[in-house]
Parts: sequence; C-alpha cells; structure tokens
Amino acid sequence: IWGSPKMAEHFEEIELHPSQKLTKLSEDEYLLEFRMPLAYHFIRYMAGFGGEIYQMDPSELFFKVRKIWTKGLESFGMEIRRQEKID
Repeated sequence: IWGSPKMAEHFEEIELHPSQKLTKLSEDEYLLEFRMPLAYHFIRYMAGFGGEIYQMDPSELFFKVRKIWTKGLESFGMEIRRQEKID
C-alpha cells in the first residue's frame, strides 16, 4: 500500500499484522507492507484512508477500497478528492 504521511502516522501506532512493515520512500510517500486475507472488514477499514492511499497491490483491493470510500463521500454530498501518487 503506497500512501501519504497521514496514513503512515496511523500505521506507526497500529499493527494490523505481525508481518507489517512501514518504509518511508519520500517526504510525501510511504510504503506499508504486510500479508493479510482480503476480508471485507479489512477492505472497509482501509476505505477510511481512501484519500490517503495512492495505490495498493493487488489492484483489485485498491478498486474495492476506492469504491467504498467514493460512495461514502457521495452519501454525505462531499466532493471527491483524488490523491495521486507523488513521484
């Protein structure tokens, strides 16, 4: 999972899985790695970071998370802000 410093800050304090590893790639990008089943509750949890996630592998997971996040914003009448990976 490639994401923002805000996402990284959360995962510095929370361990979802013992295999979790957080790496700073640049001032604005972090890589969060771990092995975990693609369960619905995990997808919902990660949707809370939708705007702070730049990309996820597998891409199937990224699209499921982004779909939930987008629907949540729309249900509150909020504008959708797409966060792009920074090179």
